[in-house]
Parts: sequence; C-alpha cells; structure tokens
Amino acid sequence: MFAIVVNAFIANAQYKKASFLEKDGRTYELGLTSHIMSKPRSAQQGIHFGLGRETEKRLFSWYDLELLLPSNVKTTGIEYYTKKSEVITGKTKMGFILRYDWGYFLLDNTKDENKILPFITVGLNYKLGGGLKLDAANINQTYEDFYLSEFSGNIGFNGGAGAIFKFTEKIGARLTVGYNKQLSGNIFSSTRGSTSPSVDNTFETFVSHPYVTLAVRFKIIGED
Repeated sequence: MFAIVVNAFIANAQYKKASFLEKDGRTYELGLTSHIMSKPRSAQQGIHFGLGRETEKRLFSWYDLELLLPSNVKTTGIEYYTKKSEVITGKTKMGFILRYDWGYFLLDNTKDENKILPFITVGLNYKLGGGLKLDAANINQTYEDFYLSEFSGNIGFNGGAGAIFKFTEKIGARLTVGYNKQLSGNIFSSTRGSTSPSVDNTFETFVSHPYVTLAVRFKIIGED
C-alpha cells in the first residue's frame, strides 16, 4: 500500500513538472552575452539558459542563469617595497549570474504579420563567484593602490532595448543591447592588502558596462 502511495505521488509530481514546462507561452533560450568591460579588463563572455513566459499581453518576463567565462586582465602597479612600476597580469575566475528581466513589446505581439518585435527592457541581477587570479609572477607581490576585493558577489541593474525575430511560430531569436549598472562588492566586504584601503583603489573584475546578448528562442504553443 505504501509503495502505491509513493508511486502515485511521484507520478503526480512528474505530471505537474511536465505541465509547467509545456505550458502555453513558455519560452526557453540558449544564448551568448558579451560584457564589454573598460580597460584594463577585457570583454567577458557568458553562456546563458533562459526561462520565461510570453502571453498576449505586451509585458513579458524571463529568468537567465549565465555561466561567466574567464577573461584576461593586464594592468600596471607600483610595487610597495621597490617603488617600481610592474605589469600585473591575471585571469578572472568563472562565475554565475542570476538575472530577472521585464520586457515590453513596442508592437502588437499578437499579430502574425509582425515578425520582428522591438522591445524595451529593465532587470536586475546577482553575480556570484568570479574574482581575479593573479599570475605566478605577481601573486606574492604587494602593490600600492591595487587591492583585490574579497567578496565575490554583487548586485546590478540593467536597462536596454532589443528585438525578437520570429522565424516560425515556435522558433526565434532575441537580440538585446543595454547597459548594466553594477554595485561595488566593497559595500559588502573588506579588502585585501591593507587594513583600510580606499574603495576607489580596490580592483574589481566585474564593473558597470555595456552588454550585447544574442539567443536562440523556443516558444511552447499549445493548451494551458
């Protein structure tokens, strides 16, 4: 009897999960984002998976989970003891970004003849992980005005515009261009290299920047 109850519970949970994933208007995305950082940081690339919902209303929303790939960093610093200018090199570590966006279609998305749907968007994100790994030549040095943030997470807000291209009723693409305002991780943590360094002197790998996203988009069409 217990086994029957357990099997019934599992079957019901699987049915609800399948119903959620196949709900009419559900959208799925797989895409790339280029985070265009200011020097001395190089552009950081990300791969994201998106899950959202689009109805007959012009307002829509989606979640993104992005894997932030490593990128190179090359700058200069004054060595604390020798007072000589030295090249500081390293590579950013992998990180994750969880993002939630709202979009608003500028054209009627219910009309089949509108194959290109421009939209505006705003959102917020939380970055976790990342940071900077210095190369072996720099790792044991102490540099003036160069302090690494210990905290590997921060919050950001974004806004921009883009378009959804409808190849078929179920398959399309999304292009978004915008700006991401990232809050400093220093408001959450202390820093390395000094007992009280200036926030302005703390080096962070993920700062405010423009971004471009291109994604393949799949939409579920069916009954609720």
